Amino acid sequence: MTPTRPAALLAAAALVLAPVLAGCSDGGDEPAAVSSSSSAPVKPTEAPVPDGTVRTASPVVVVDVGDGPVMCPARDAKASNTCQPSIPIEGWDWSEQQDVSKAAGTKVGQYVVTGTYDGSTFTAEKSVPASKAPTDDATHAAPPPLRQYSETDILDIADDVSGLPGVTGVVPLKDGQVLVDVVYDDGTLQDWANTTYGENVVVVSSTLVDAG
Repeated sequence: MTPTRPAALLAAAALVLAPVLAGCSDGGDEPAAVSSSSSAPVKPTEAPVPDGTVRTASPVVVVDVGDGPVMCPARDAKASNTCQPSIPIEGWDWSEQQDVSKAAGTKVGQYVVTGTYDGSTFTAEKSVPASKAPTDDATHAAPPPLRQYSETDILDIADDVSGLPGVTGVVPLKDGQVLVDVVYDDGTLQDWANTTYGENVVVVSSTLVDAG
């Protein structure tokens, strides 16, 4: 028997809607893979530069091997003449500093430093030796990541973010997060990481923070 016109229209509509509804089905709780399409956010290529006064978030190593003082922004920087990467410091007078260690022509100390940073040179305005700097005993653990990745994915993410401008260190963690140390971030790098990988997957930590 030939189907009536309404029945034929319903059958045609079902054929059209079937693939659309299939594409909208719930894919479960598995996180979506990181997109590499043209709609993905553009990876920053220039390090953010602060507009005003900044300070080091915690004491940093300042060392002078004879050719001028430099700041060592890396988290694991040691009080030695091996300071990589390093930031030249202007306006620094060792005769005004406390807790200075001297050996074989090298001067070194650890300080919380306040001043300005133009993206390449830090101009010091104030310094406090680590022994007299305020301490923060509170634990500031990052919130858990909102998207779960495999251990291999986390290593890939760590490799990717190591190419961000101003990075001084990258540490992939077993809990599904990647810690990224940078010289300074005004939120640009963290926003890119959140958009690219999901919130709290990549945690950006700055050596320099706004003093205000």
